[in-house]
Amino acid sequence: MANIFANVGAGGGVQTVGGSGSEYKSLKILHEGKGTYNVSWSKLSVVPSVIVGAQSAKDDPRAGSYGYLTKDSMYVYTKTQGGDLIDSDFSFVMHF
Repeated sequence: MANIFANVGAGGGVQTVGGSGSEYKSLKILHEGKGTYNVSWSKLSVVPSVIVGAQSAKDDPRAGSYGYLTKDSMYVYTKTQGGDLIDSDFSFVMHF
């Protein structure tokens, strides 16, 4: 088993990235629109399990989730607690 983890800025830039193998080196993140990010990597042999979380302040709670997940990509959405898309820093961990 291996993993990839990353912390991503609200504009899509990777702030920190790592993992237990070299797979994380191919990680690409594109900010496609308000609160919408396309995350891609070199194709894995399996579909990974993923946990996503948006960073927020106590008075400004936010949520992060993935929209679809394949062996080589996923979409991540960051939203306010009310469900509105909002650009936000987020983190994710993939396990495969």
